[in-house]
Amino acid sequence: MDFRLKFHSVALMAGLLGGCAAGNPAASPGTPLVHGADPIPWSDIESILNPRQRTTLERLKYTGYVVLDGWIEEDGQVRIKRVGQSFPDHARDQLALALARKAVIHTPTSASKINPGVMVYVVYYDNSIEGQIALTFAKRSGFAGSGQSGEHYYLDVVTY
Repeated sequence: MDFRLKFHSVALMAGLLGGCAAGNPAASPGTPLVHGADPIPWSDIESILNPRQRTTLERLKYTGYVVLDGWIEEDGQVRIKRVGQSFPDHARDQLALALARKAVIHTPTSASKINPGVMVYVVYYDNSIEGQIALTFAKRSGFAGSGQSGEHYYLDVVTY
């Protein structure tokens, strides 16, 4: 596959798996942290994970997210123009911006001078064994291809 799927360390995967075993604290009352009740494209993310990673992700409970939008430069670098949405608050917007700036999507472009748009989703998971985890997923906007073509995606998971 030609997409950028990075898991920074063995400790991270242990943290993801440890987060499943140890569980995460329950969300605050009235906080809807359920797949499908948010703007995160879970089906796209899960389509590029292996079965073990997918199962681990499904078991983790996230505590927040930030959605950003921007464009893809000719060299593949993602540039952010604005924070679109933050949940539950804006406390992690700066961290999301820093993580989004690491994204690279090498995508075929036409001869147009208009750079393709991109949506970046940063999802936060707290209190796992390895510490706090952030999943960064970037997707070329308006791409209508199959979920299996990873050249239009970027996925990275880090502990912070």
